[in-house]
This record gives sequence, structure tokens and C-alpha cells, in this order.
Amino acid sequence: MRYANIEIGTKEVSVWVSELKDRRLNLTCTAKSRLNEVYAQRLFSLDLSAILAAALEGLRNSGGVDYISVTCAQSSVVVLDENDDVLFCLASRDPGIDAVDKSAVDDRKLFDAAGLVPDSRSSLYHLMALSKDEPHLFSRAACYMFVSDWLKAKLTGCKASDRSLAAVNGLVCYHSGEWNDELFESAGIRNLFPAFAKTGAVLGALSAEAARQTGFDAQVICADADPVTEAVCAMKPHLFITSWQGGKIGLVSHSPIINDEMYGSRAQNVKTCCGDNILLLPFDGYSLIERVKRQSPEGTTFDTIEDIARDNKVFEYIDIRDERLKSGDIIEAVNALLEEQNKEKTEREVAIGLLYNSVARYTAGSLRLLDEINEAFCPEIYIFGQASKDYYLNSLITMHTDKSVISSPCFFSSAFAFINMMKAFKEIEQGDEADLIRNTAGLSTFSRKEEQTEQAQ
Repeated sequence: MRYANIEIGTKEVSVWVSELKDRRLNLTCTAKSRLNEVYAQRLFSLDLSAILAAALEGLRNSGGVDYISVTCAQSSVVVLDENDDVLFCLASRDPGIDAVDKSAVDDRKLFDAAGLVPDSRSSLYHLMALSKDEPHLFSRAACYMFVSDWLKAKLTGCKASDRSLAAVNGLVCYHSGEWNDELFESAGIRNLFPAFAKTGAVLGALSAEAARQTGFDAQVICADADPVTEAVCAMKPHLFITSWQGGKIGLVSHSPIINDEMYGSRAQNVKTCCGDNILLLPFDGYSLIERVKRQSPEGTTFDTIEDIARDNKVFEYIDIRDERLKSGDIIEAVNALLEEQNKEKTEREVAIGLLYNSVARYTAGSLRLLDEINEAFCPEIYIFGQASKDYYLNSLITMHTDKSVISSPCFFSSAFAFINMMKAFKEIEQGDEADLIRNTAGLSTFSRKEEQTEQAQ
């Protein structure tokens, strides 16, 4: 069987196609398009027509598939009127969120019910901001849909909500997995989301128009759209770090960890369709490295930043949670923190090395906390997303934790979507995942004694 996954990221939309050949994922990207935000009606919005066009182009270029899924790193919501015309598509930079009265939602009560408190990117706050800024237009709303669900509806004509995205946005009650109606009521918003689809179920076949434009018929699957949930369900790692959702450090456990300490740490508990619990701690390390890149001379790549850090190894460190690192010049902020420790200022290159070491030390502390929560020492950490490519940071994390770090260029959301669909259709068995990834793109294992890289055969 051949599978396609439409991957809606934070910066681009792409279509990947795969089939199982010689115990490998035969991966092909059939379309890729930059995902631009547009400013309209005083709001930042995603270009939905571009997303649909890229999806159709990729499917058309695939030459035909049997099943289609969609993954989505966005919490963006599409607001439709009674005729299913788009009123708004709320993107993650809606400035109206800053003016929302978040006190209307009891954060502690919400944490106890949902296992997490939505952050500023949550669809809940998007909808609250919209209801305040555009009350007359908002009153015409007849349906809310996550962007991935909207795209599936455009392809099939069938509406359903993705439970994984609702969970990471804090819109469901943790134990029941159903919509938290009390939350919507406290926010002053009607719940207009469609009913949940069963994970792994077929939503429907491509509509006649979609089949005409792609040149074939196929079934659209209701797989988890949230990349973190997809990754955990595919690989079942015990401990992991992901650059998705702004960066998280995670533990897979049997039950949610809902207490004062986790509430104060801004932790998130998300239940997977497999029944596991994912405990996520916020992690700003990758976003700080991205800020270094943005403030570097034009043409500087992440590889260049990594090389600078590798060539300027330091043992000093700072607290990467300091708010000063998140605004203004990040190198100046690093030096300000050093001065507070009665240490001398340093040059840019050394400051980058110090920042890398600080990120690794903070990671080690978070992982020790997760080991304590789990009452066991986990010897391995999986790195998901673009963060898999930062070999030097992975090596530093190994040095500070005495754990092995496992990464792969195949650790991206479409690959995990394919693994989960192949398991659902019995093309592979539970436990085959690591060998499949190794055969496809290789696994890199960083250990404290030495760095080992297993190449695909």
C-alpha cells in the first residue's frame, strides 16, 4: 500500500509519500510550499488557499496513494459560517491575545481537569480574542475547526475534530477525553467544534472534485495530527526531547502527574490514543539557539552556530529560563547574567558555547526530575524534530546526563504518521519501528564513552 501525509508545519506545508520496500520507508516529498501568514481584519491569518493548493499538488504528483493523513504543528483555528465559508483563520501571532482577560479561566481548576493550562498560542485564547475584537462577525460563526481538520473536510466533505489537537490545546477533560464544556462556558464561547473522530478510523474517501484534481481516489485517515502524539505512539520512547511546540522535554508514563509542582512548572499532561500519558515540560533551549541565528549576520546557518559552539567549549553556565534571554540582544543578555555572577563579559563566539552548555545542563536537570517522578533511571533519550540534527548539543546532553541520546533524520512527523498507519494496516508489527527507521535513514546514538553512528545498510 502507498500512503501520503500532508504536513502543515509552522513555516511550510509539504506532502510526503511512502510505501514499505525491503523493510524500509521509501520516502518521497512530492510538494513543498512556504506557509505565509497574511494580515487581514487586524489579525494574522494563514493562507488557507495556499495550503489546499499545496496539498492537491503533492497528491497529484504522488501518482496515486491508498490512504492519506494530515499532521499539523499549528493550534490555528478556522472559523466558518453556516455556509462553510471562512470567516477567520486565526494564526499563532494574533495580537489580540495579549488583551484577553485570561482570569476568566481558572488556571488551577483547568489544570486539574485537563492536565494542562493552555499557553498563549492556544486556540482557546485565539477564540476569546476574536469574540472581543470582532463581535458582530464572530456572531455569525457556525463551526470551529483546526486547520488540519478543515483540510480533511475540504478533501472529503466530512467534518470531524482531532482529539490530539484538542488535548494539547487544553480543550478536553483528561480522563473522559471529551470536550470540556465548562471551559468554553467560562470563556464565554460556544463550543462549535464538530464531534471527535476515532483515531485510526477512515474519515471518508476523496470527494469527486478532489479525486478529479488529484487524478485518483483514496481514503482519508483520522490519524493524530499532533506531531508529538504521533511520535510517541510510533516509537513509544520513555524519555524524549522535541523541538515541536516550541520545545518540550517529555516522559511517557501510565498516569497523569497533576500536582502543585507540575502546575508551577507549566507542565502538560496529554493522553494518547494508545492510553499512555505524555508529561511535557517546557523547554526554551532550541528557541534560544534560533534567536542566536536570527541575530547573526545574514547567511548564518544552524550548522555554523553549532560549529561555533563546538569550537568554543566552556564549562560556565547561566539559567536559560531568565526572561532577558527572550528579548533584545541575546549575547548582551548572556553577558549581563555573567556580570551578575561576578564573571567577566565574553566574546560572541564564547557566549554561544556558553549558551549551548547552559542548555545541556538545564536539560540534564529536567531529565533528573522526570527520572525522580518515574521512580526509575531511563538510560535513553529520543530527540524528535529538527533538533535531531544538532549533533553537538546531543553530545553535550549525553555528557551531562550519562544517558544515551538517539536521533535520526527520519524523526519527523510524516515518517511517524506512516509508521502508525502501517501498524494499523498490519504491514509492520509493534517493535519493528526502530529497525525500520535504522534501515531507512540510520540511527545516531550518542553515548558518554564515545559517539556511535549506525548508518542505514
